[in-house]
Amino acid sequence: MDHPSNKPKYLHDCSECQFQGHWIEADWYVCDPEKGVGTVIKRLSNEGFDYSSTPIDMLEHPSCSLVIRDVNNDLIPHFRRAEFMAVLELYRKNKKEY
Repeated sequence: MDHPSNKPKYLHDCSECQFQGHWIEADWYVCDPEKGVGTVIKRLSNEGFDYSSTPIDMLEHPSCSLVIRDVNNDLIPHFRRAEFMAVLELYRKNKKEY
């Protein structure tokens, strides 16, 4: 995986989300599991609807169906799980360093 940029390219309006980096043409965030469900988010533009997300619980249990939402808010199963797992691992690594 390329090294992420440390600044977001797109607007994201949730103050609970923690920016993880910009790479693979997207801004990546993790919504802290200690503050709610815990979600990995892939923001694709400044448009509010233009993102993909999945709960951390589903990433950690491969037997569960990975659910991603497309731009029409339709569900897409089993979509690029490896990208989401990489962001989750980066988040966990950075959290341990602080």
